[in-house]
Amino acid sequence: MNLLPPDLQVRRVRQFQTEQAGDNDGTVEPGESVSLTIYLRNTGFLDLTGLTGTLTTSTPNVTVASGNANWPTLASQDSAANLTELVLNVGAGFSSPGAINCQLHLSSIEGLDTTINTSAVVGNPVFFDNGEAGTNGWTHSGGVDQWHQTTHRSASATHSWYCGIENSWQYSSNQNAALTSPPILLGNNSVLTFSHYYELEADFDYGFVEVTDGTGTYSVAGPFTGSNGSFETVSVSLAQFPAGSVVNIRFRQTSDGALVQEGWYVDDVFVGPPPNISVSPASVSASVDTTAIQEEEVYVSNNGGSDLVYSLLFQNGTAAADTGGPDAYGYRWQDSDDQCGPIYSWLPISALGTPITWIDGEGDQVRGPYALPFEFPFYGAMYNRVFVSANGWVSFADSINEAFSNTSLPNATAAEAAIFAWWDDLKPQLAGTNVRYWDNGVDSAAVSYENIRAGTAPNQGTYNFQVLLTKRGEARVFYGNMGTIRLTSATIGVQNEERNIGLTVLNNQAGIANNESRRFALGPRWVSVLPVSGIVPPNSVDTLRLSFLGEELCGIPSLSGLVIRSNDEDSPEVTIPIIATPLANLDAPTNLTIMPIGNDIQLRWQAVPGASAYRVEYLFDIGGLPTIVGTPATNSFLHVDALNTSFGYYQVRALP
Repeated sequence: MNLLPPDLQVRRVRQFQTEQAGDNDGTVEPGESVSLTIYLRNTGFLDLTGLTGTLTTSTPNVTVASGNANWPTLASQDSAANLTELVLNVGAGFSSPGAINCQLHLSSIEGLDTTINTSAVVGNPVFFDNGEAGTNGWTHSGGVDQWHQTTHRSASATHSWYCGIENSWQYSSNQNAALTSPPILLGNNSVLTFSHYYELEADFDYGFVEVTDGTGTYSVAGPFTGSNGSFETVSVSLAQFPAGSVVNIRFRQTSDGALVQEGWYVDDVFVGPPPNISVSPASVSASVDTTAIQEEEVYVSNNGGSDLVYSLLFQNGTAAADTGGPDAYGYRWQDSDDQCGPIYSWLPISALGTPITWIDGEGDQVRGPYALPFEFPFYGAMYNRVFVSANGWVSFADSINEAFSNTSLPNATAAEAAIFAWWDDLKPQLAGTNVRYWDNGVDSAAVSYENIRAGTAPNQGTYNFQVLLTKRGEARVFYGNMGTIRLTSATIGVQNEERNIGLTVLNNQAGIANNESRRFALGPRWVSVLPVSGIVPPNSVDTLRLSFLGEELCGIPSLSGLVIRSNDEDSPEVTIPIIATPLANLDAPTNLTIMPIGNDIQLRWQAVPGASAYRVEYLFDIGGLPTIVGTPATNSFLHVDALNTSFGYYQVRALP
């Protein structure tokens, strides 16, 4: 490159290539042509006018079909693509995959005179290593280098790369150790995808992902610190490196001189074509029976060349007040003062379920795990058990956290993957406290704290609250009699397992009231979706199942939007509008009679014209959340062993 005065400087900032005169599969092959779109930025101080370029190449079996191009006038720091085509013809004898090395000579009226190197790629270069075939060209080096292959943890098959000491499962202090890939040829807009698991001292030890391309080393992902709890897939765009570039991928772990933990595992490293998302239908419009749950499907397709990694959240819909969020993942909260907020329904489970007890000296300990009758989706992971803390929170992953001093969220000292109903220094070991875990064996589970105090001295507060979890992925917290004392010393909120994303409702401030509820979820109360995240391989489809809860509809119609975020750089966020309209209800059944038969209960009612079936629901409290106990096709139902259930109410709905 020629030396230029600072007034006249230009550099390439991005580049795309397009197949021409080929089979239209998006990949340039021998016998086809390639068109180059090159974005230039004016990094000098003077405007560049009359900017032209001439493309040449000495790569065998390649000729220049159209080598002259011009760019619009570029003011200082502006960038633009070429206005006329630059085209290369690739001969049948070209060895694919491979790079075409080119030179682009640039000049302008102001006196710019320079040549930059550029490249194009032929074929579909793909690199993949799952660690099962030995070192496979990978090298490692640096200060206190402990990178090696292990079978201790892996994302797939049996092997991964690990930076730490085998068998002791800890890394050492004062590290700066790098794992470096063999040379990798990049295609057009390549992506890097890898799976990793890490436990690194939070905010002191780090993992970095870097790319070296011959001109320098660039950070493309990270730094990673703390713990991610399990293997996760990361996808990174390498579009800043032009097609034809030859690069090395580097995973670098650093540590200070203090605390050490387990370390960093890397597996399933892929470099190749980008994903391409396609979603159908473009919108969802559902007519929902207000007595039923209705499901609709959305399909997420990947028409690209690498894994599509996606996550989901809902727009806030018709909720307008007494709400908060979203956090970085998409969780929001609502309370029962909102017009579309959660219904308050205290669960009368004081004598049901499993009692949870503490004794003197155990007042900060965690109990469990307690098996959930379903998998609960929370911050993109699925959990089938729950832990219960003495200090007013439940967690899906943390069995040891005894922090009694509450903080705002997210926070590294707070519990992992947790719902903080009333996080304070509580005393469940005191007489009169009743803490229980309960579930209905199907789709609901709850933890109830009754008469739990904040201390032994007078005027320390006595509280009653419950956490209800549902299979739909929502958490509701019911606050009963919270008293009037010490109501500004707790934290209410949620945070993820990595403890780097969270949502605070209250932290040491006023805002709690008796007989109210709060809800934590990814969307409005009347709609949910599963799965909440996923990975779609090339040429594959994932099915998303939207569930509309008719009795929770809010507004006529109820409005929201399903937001799909992915690693498709061209469409990183796709929103599907959602409209749910309630159907007209059938008449309510009349003449309901209830008769005990042993431990069973026989129910009968007057048949409703037009009903195809009926839904029999049991409620612990009038206006509360119902449990469906049967859907008979006729106007009678036998509730087996019902008299062993606590006191409650029945209601019957006619279904169209």
